[in-house]
Amino acid sequence: MIMDEINRKLMMENAIRTMSSYEEDLKKLFLIYVSENYWSLKRQNRLLLDQREVDLQNKRMSAVGFVRFLKEADIVPHLINIEHVEEIVSRIVPHVNPKENEFYSKHFLVDCYSKDIENVDLKNDGDPGLQLFEFIFALARIAV
Repeated sequence: MIMDEINRKLMMENAIRTMSSYEEDLKKLFLIYVSENYWSLKRQNRLLLDQREVDLQNKRMSAVGFVRFLKEADIVPHLINIEHVEEIVSRIVPHVNPKENEFYSKHFLVDCYSKDIENVDLKNDGDPGLQLFEFIFALARIAV
């Protein structure tokens, strides 16, 4: 994570207390938007993985899934634009390998947003994915 001024503010006690008070609700959202569960809900109207299985398998919400959530929640484009979302994700989950670097440099999230991401399972090997704490932190950063 890149520690800029906004990230430093989010690491203060009051911000952490606020994020903690919504932790259970945010866990449920995260669980829904893990790719396997999202598509299972769309196709079979049930969750494929529970929280325990997601934790044991160290599943991540894909960055595309995060954009899908923001779009379905009308956060993008009404509160924030997709370019800013891409910047936030890259600051919280920086690239660690060439495929992730390509994911960010080719602006894959911006391209996905312009497509019909509600109905298409867009996959990219370079998608860094977000863990639960990164998901919560990204939402907090959008709120600031």
